Amino acid sequence: MADIKWLPDGQKTFDKVIAAVPEGMREAMKPKLAEMLAAKVGSKKVSKKVVETWVKEDLPEPQRS
Repeated sequence: MADIKWLPDGQKTFDKVIAAVPEGMREAMKPKLAEMLAAKVGSKKVSKKVVETWVKEDLPEPQRS
């Protein structure tokens, strides 16, 4: 999985995004979503706001809700 530097609120928010993925797809999607997020943030620490912005800007419409 991608090497992401998390702030506590960022990790919790990302976990909520993963929890919204149907159970059968979580294990496959988690590394892909983490890679997408890591590509967006680079070496910055990931906060709740960063995850929320990433969801709004980079995920297709069905995944946003």
